[in-house]
Amino acid sequence: MRRITQAIILVVGLAAAAAPHAALAADVKLSDVAIDYDLLISGAPAAELQIDAALFDKSYQVTGAGQTTGLIDLLVRMRFSGNTSGKVARDTLIPAVHTHHYQERGSARDVRISYRKDGRAEVSADPPYDPSASRVPLTEDELFGTVDPASVFIVPALAGHGPLDAAQCSRQFGVLEGQIRINVAMRYIASAVNAKVSSVHYQGPLLRCGLSVKPVGGHKRGKFLDNLSSADDIEVWLAPVAEGRYLVPLHLSLPTPLGRAELDARRLKEKPAERQAALGK
Repeated sequence: MRRITQAIILVVGLAAAAAPHAALAADVKLSDVAIDYDLLISGAPAAELQIDAALFDKSYQVTGAGQTTGLIDLLVRMRFSGNTSGKVARDTLIPAVHTHHYQERGSARDVRISYRKDGRAEVSADPPYDPSASRVPLTEDELFGTVDPASVFIVPALAGHGPLDAAQCSRQFGVLEGQIRINVAMRYIASAVNAKVSSVHYQGPLLRCGLSVKPVGGHKRGKFLDNLSSADDIEVWLAPVAEGRYLVPLHLSLPTPLGRAELDARRLKEKPAERQAALGK
């Protein structure tokens, strides 16, 4: 159960949160967004996550923390928090520095991922990751072209397309948790102008995308992530924020050996920047 919970946390981005950084010169703040999530497995409480994002025209910041709940908390008892800051260029997130602290009962680890200008991720962990022959090697090339787990909660909208356009689901990206890299491919399922999401009492525009997840390196052979690569029923629901410049997940669903895992937002709060408020937006 511990390994399954850790893998789910990687897939849904629970392994990280973030801290503020100085905005870029001439960078315009758009809004602050706060989202609280519940993770359920087979309908039973498994974890909670709190995310706060400061969204700018050319950069982003995310803050948050999470912990296991319910029976899984009795068996595993995981706590996690961290930080990420980055830029936005050509509708793409470019993380600068990510750190997270992870604690499970008597063990703990601090992880730092720094991103060089050429896109290579440099990872340090304290204590260091233990080498294991049961893990698929993570090669030098696979340290390029990734984002951290916190950044998957912020999706910059593609310029020239509305937030509900099918093109918003046409994305591929790598996620590096520190030890493990997965590749994610998105595809369009449906959209609605006035959809309801009961868990968060949300009613408004909603974009539904399917996800394909492929472990690349650092994961254990024949375990949950390997099995997840054949799943064709992973789905995420995205809602536009910051005047439609960004999309954030309100729901994510994926299969696990313990039953279906559902990540549901229970609170969504957006505060427009003073610039927008002054314009009556």
